[in-house]
Amino acid sequence: MKRVFPGLLLFALLAILACHAPVPEGHVEITFIDVGHGSAVLIRTSDQRACLIDGGPTYAGANEVCPLLDSLGITELDYCIATNYTPQRVGGLDEVVRWLGGEEGVLYRCFDRGGVLPSTEFTEYAATAGSRRTRMRVGEQIDMGEVSIWCVAVNGRVLGEKAKPVTAEEDKSIALLVSYGKFDMLIASDLTSVAGGGRYNLGTSLAEASDEVEMLVVGGGAPVNSLGPRMMENLNPVVSIIPVGANDDSLPSQTVVNRLPRRDRKVYQTGRTGWDLIPSGKGRIVGGNIRVTVFRDYYVVAGDTFRTYR
Repeated sequence: MKRVFPGLLLFALLAILACHAPVPEGHVEITFIDVGHGSAVLIRTSDQRACLIDGGPTYAGANEVCPLLDSLGITELDYCIATNYTPQRVGGLDEVVRWLGGEEGVLYRCFDRGGVLPSTEFTEYAATAGSRRTRMRVGEQIDMGEVSIWCVAVNGRVLGEKAKPVTAEEDKSIALLVSYGKFDMLIASDLTSVAGGGRYNLGTSLAEASDEVEMLVVGGGAPVNSLGPRMMENLNPVVSIIPVGANDDSLPSQTVVNRLPRRDRKVYQTGRTGWDLIPSGKGRIVGGNIRVTVFRDYYVVAGDTFRTYR
């Protein structure tokens, strides 16, 4: 015991010192890039891993995404994801990958829904991604240290459900659940909970599979019922993000936006349009990139702090 005791005393002393020493807190940075009519989301971990989800429309990759990566010192991506092949999401991805040096600028994979689409935007993306292109499947997980990115829907199939025979490109979208500790964010891409006109109601099943989330990214072109009561009840987001551009004709309807900010819920919008959708005091139009920093027990959205309680 006498030979062990000094070691225990030293251990106790080191433990006391450690308790009083400043310990840097881990965090995740999420940037909703203002690409105009489209979407691009950058996720970066505290150990410098990076994932780009969509690249905005043509020219937005070069004009908006690449300068942001350059300012952050990002010279390569661990992953990139094209949630669907619409011009507003895939148009700028090839510009980003090419700026990084081609497919070698993506360390691991460029995930997408697989298949092809006869469009210039898709053809340029596929050619630039090259051998990094990988079809994403429902239930697949990207591991970025303490951050997990789950595929909860793709090609008309929602996790736990049978696939629907979808034909609209928007219904083939990849939906992603991003998790860090108690924080969950759903990127629903262009999936909605409205059926008709060749579209399927995939949003309701998606909300049931995802359960409650801290943050919801609202897709473009959202009709009145795209965020129906049942979908909103299951997701119950504290913060909603709406990526839009000037004079954007893909804005969600006012009815949809009015469903988002209940009680202490808030809505944030990237760009300013010809009219304001967000009810007074229920959020704000940032007019540029929206930066979110997620810590263990709270997160900060464009300077506003929210406590993670789930």
